[in-house]
Amino acid sequence: MKRRELLKSAAIGIAASQIPFAYAGEKPKQTSPLTTVWGAPVAPVALLGVAARQGKLHKTTPYKVKIWKTPDQLRAAIAKGTMPITMVPSYVAANFASRGKDVVLANIMTFGLLQMVARDSKLNSVEDLVGKKIVIPFKNDMPDLVIQILCKNAGIDFAALDIQYVATPPEAMALFLKQRAELAFLPEPLTTAAIFKGKMTGQNVVRALDFQQEWGRIMKTKPIIPQAGMQIDRSFYQANTATINQLLTDINVAVPWVLENPQSAAEIASNYLPLPKPILAAALPNAYLAGTRSADIADDILFFFEQLYKLNPKIVGGKMPSKKLFTGA
Repeated sequence: MKRRELLKSAAIGIAASQIPFAYAGEKPKQTSPLTTVWGAPVAPVALLGVAARQGKLHKTTPYKVKIWKTPDQLRAAIAKGTMPITMVPSYVAANFASRGKDVVLANIMTFGLLQMVARDSKLNSVEDLVGKKIVIPFKNDMPDLVIQILCKNAGIDFAALDIQYVATPPEAMALFLKQRAELAFLPEPLTTAAIFKGKMTGQNVVRALDFQQEWGRIMKTKPIIPQAGMQIDRSFYQANTATINQLLTDINVAVPWVLENPQSAAEIASNYLPLPKPILAAALPNAYLAGTRSADIADDILFFFEQLYKLNPKIVGGKMPSKKLFTGA
C-alpha cells in the first residue's frame, strides 16, 4: 500500500459503519482453518503483526496478516464469507449483529485512537473547545459523535462550537497544518504525523486534549473508549476455537511488548502502515493499545454503544446488541 493509499484507507475504520448490509440474515458456515487475519489500517494492526511473528500460535498455525483497504472490500468479503476474522470499529460489529450477521466482537484492541491537536498550548477540558475553530472528519460519525456525547453530558451547547467538517482525517490534518483551524480531531497515527509535519513547517503541534480521560471524567466511568477489535464469524470461531483463543492471547501478550519496544514494533508495523518508522514508533504508545477480551469488559462496551445509540441508533444497527456479541459460544 502506498502512502497516499494509506492516508485514504486510514479514514475507512469509521466510515465502515455505513456500509450496506445486504447479507443480513445470512449464516454462512465457516469451517476452513485460520490462514489469514485481516487488520484495519490503523495503529493497533501492529499488535497483529507482532502476534503473527512472536506469538505461540505461529509455531503451530502460521498465518498471514493483511490489511483491508476500502469499505467495499470489507463489505464484499464479509458477505462472501472470505473475511471471517477481521479488525473493525467496535460499533461496526454491533451493527452487523443487530442486522442479522452472527458475529463475535472477541476483543478490544484500542481504548481510544482519537486525540485533539493544537498549536503551542494544551486545553484543560472539553469546555475549552468553545470559541475555537475545530476541524473534524466524518460528520455524524465517530469523532463527531464522541464530541457530541461529551458536550451533551458536560452541559455544553454543541451548536456553539465552531466546527468545520471534512471527509477524511488526512484532510483535517492538512487544513490544520495550513493554519485554517486552531484544533484538529485526529486518530493515531495521524495525530503523531501532524506533530512531525508541524515541526517541518515551524509549528509547535501538541496533543491538546486526551479524550479518553475526558470520557472518564464527564461520563463518570473508566477513561476508556472501546473503539476497535476483532470481529469473528461465530461459525468460524466455533470451528477453530482453540486456535482463535490462542490468537487472542497472543494479541494480548503483544501489547506490553509493543509499549516496551516501540522502535522494534514500528519496524513490524511499517509492513502494514507505510508511514515513516519514527512516526509509528511515537504513535504506538499513544494509541491506547489493548488486547482485552470483550466479555471481560462487556458492561463498558455496552455503555459506549448505549451513548452512540442515544445520538444515532443507526450507528449500532437500530437496536442495542446483547452480551452474546462478546462470547464465541
